[in-house]
This record gives sequence, C-alpha cells and structure tokens, in this order.
Amino acid sequence: MATKIYLVYDFEELCGVFSSLALARKAVAEHLSHIKKYTQEKSGRLGFGEVEFEVFEDEGERRWIFALLAKTKSDKRDLHRRRVAIYQYNQDEYYSSMKRLAEQKTSVPITLTEGMDFESKVPAIRAKR
Repeated sequence: MATKIYLVYDFEELCGVFSSLALARKAVAEHLSHIKKYTQEKSGRLGFGEVEFEVFEDEGERRWIFALLAKTKSDKRDLHRRRVAIYQYNQDEYYSSMKRLAEQKTSVPITLTEGMDFESKVPAIRAKR
C-alpha cells in the first residue's frame, strides 16, 4: 500500500505536508484561527467594528476545501475571503496537470522550439539622446 500524504494549500501557496488527514485538518484549523485573529485586529484598527465569520467546508474524493468569509457585523460588508485546501496524494507518485493531459492524449504534442526562434541574441541597449 502506498503511503499517503496530505498537502495543505492556502490559495495556491503550499503551507505544509502532513502524514495524516487529522494532522492536516488540525493545521487548517490553526491556520484559519490565525487569519481570524488578524482580520479582527485589522478591522479594529481600520474602524470597521465587529467581525463575524462563516466557514464553509466541501469534501471531495481526495480533497477537502475550507473557505473563510469575514464580514462586518453591522452591515454585512465583505472584509476578507480565504480558501484553504487539503489534497491527498500517494508519496511515491508524481502529480501534474501537464502529465495528466499528456496521459489523456487529448492535446497535440509540441516541442519547445516549434514555431519559436530561440536565438541567443543580446538585446540592443539604446542611449537616451
């Protein structure tokens, strides 16, 4: 059986790699609590008043998405949105969208030099007159 790993991303930035889903979920909860605290502090400094939060969770086959929405309590204006995702992978496998496209054979194969002229020319520098 392949060893599973869990990658946590905030938007598209890698935040951590974990050996179990429970540890990854704990990391997401801690991450969102830091975001909540920061949003409350920033809202107070900027004079937006009290903040209320909504957390949404969506579970897929091998991915879990958590969305945080911060709104002003008085008039429900959006202050901040955040999306954190957990992806489950096997440790010994390579995952890439380019690899999947190549395996599906729905795309036309190209080479890097096709249709492009990659001559190593030094760009001309013009002096101002």
